[in-house]
Amino acid sequence: IAARKFAKEAGHDVDVKELEEAIELGVVKLAREIAAAGENPQDVYKALVNLYSLQPRLGTRTSTSVREQAYSTPVPLAYLASRLAGIRPDDRVFEPTAGNGALLMEVAPDNAVVNEINAIRRKNLETQGFKPSSKDASDKGLATGINNVFTGVDVVVANPPFGAVREGQESKVFDLSDIQPGYQTHE
Repeated sequence: IAARKFAKEAGHDVDVKELEEAIELGVVKLAREIAAAGENPQDVYKALVNLYSLQPRLGTRTSTSVREQAYSTPVPLAYLASRLAGIRPDDRVFEPTAGNGALLMEVAPDNAVVNEINAIRRKNLETQGFKPSSKDASDKGLATGINNVFTGVDVVVANPPFGAVREGQESKVFDLSDIQPGYQTHE
């Protein structure tokens, strides 16, 4: 509410969801700076927890965000995932569901292969120097369709959508028979 009031007082008539995406982008950019400047991982984590505690609740859901299952990774958890994955700035990293880039806070944008289906979030990734594609991450061909992404990739990191994927009125069926014979899922 305070962010909306601030935007309105500054003369901006902004869509609530777009405002929340802009706030999240700011948080991710600051998290990237905190991670880069930090010497001690525990101190970086504490600073990111503090940043997260100052962030307003970004809970607006739209039909688009629900359909695209846009659930962002909080920056402290994104940092832990990056640390656990052993990501270094010079690593080649693939992120198939990049959002606003929280999981990529420790990688140089030129070394990242990123994908994001949402146009606003793709634009936000571009402002950080990433060159995102816009494929459906649930497509099995994604990894081979983007310049054979697994060639030379050191790390794959993602917080993929979960839950049923809708195709019109029906749930999409994912056939995983090549991994487990006869196995299909709707999630």
